[in-house]
Amino acid sequence: MAGKKKKAGKKGGGKEGGKADVDIDEDALLDQVLESQQAAAADAAVKRPGPDDDDDLGLMEDWPPAGLNQFVTIEEEMGKKHPVRQGTPDQYVEYVQYSSIDELQDIMDMMAADLSEPYPVFTYRYFIDNWPDLCWLARLKSHDDPNFSRIVGAITCKAAMTNKSNDERGVRGYIAMLAVHQEHRKNGFGSKLVTLALDTMKKKGCTEVVLETEISNQGALSLYEGLGFVRDKRLDKYYQTGTDAFRLKLWLTMPPYFY
Repeated sequence: MAGKKKKAGKKGGGKEGGKADVDIDEDALLDQVLESQQAAAADAAVKRPGPDDDDDLGLMEDWPPAGLNQFVTIEEEMGKKHPVRQGTPDQYVEYVQYSSIDELQDIMDMMAADLSEPYPVFTYRYFIDNWPDLCWLARLKSHDDPNFSRIVGAITCKAAMTNKSNDERGVRGYIAMLAVHQEHRKNGFGSKLVTLALDTMKKKGCTEVVLETEISNQGALSLYEGLGFVRDKRLDKYYQTGTDAFRLKLWLTMPPYFY
């Protein structure tokens, strides 16, 4: 179908330097603009994790990932005994909230081997002492030995008021640290710890959750993006090693500007 044509003036086209009429195909011009925008969007699009993507952290359990309203809740998880792929047949994992200072050293030892940069004990104490209910642990236990217990995964978070204007102020959640012991990955422990933390944040009134992760950490990016997080900002040389980071964000409620 022929596009609409419109006549436009062009300077310097006539004998006397007046205006000469030229035909402009508006539909063709619009198509070019749309194609350009689509190409730019494709170049900037964030790659979403798929069923065949590598999951270096072993934190994804199912595909497609659970939607925001399908996150596991604390009530559903308490007391459940989850089988593990590694270990002896009598072993299982339970998810529990932090409960004692005696657990701190085990958490630090496990996370120190997995995090992007070392953190002093004061950093751990800041998050755990102020928000103990936002520290979730995956504990490896044994049916045969009731005294056996080992932390194989942990997440620490915080929840605080944002610094936005009064009309947009709310409680923001922040995921500070997440780690799963290398021997016990590919079990979905990481994704379960995150969803338990998110459910706790929702109960505390959080409207959004943010975190940072290395741009090269494909396992973490797959985990978080599979749970609905989006890349909000790139942070240059964010870590002490000089590595860049992505800031990821998840809205737990509809942002005000969408209403």
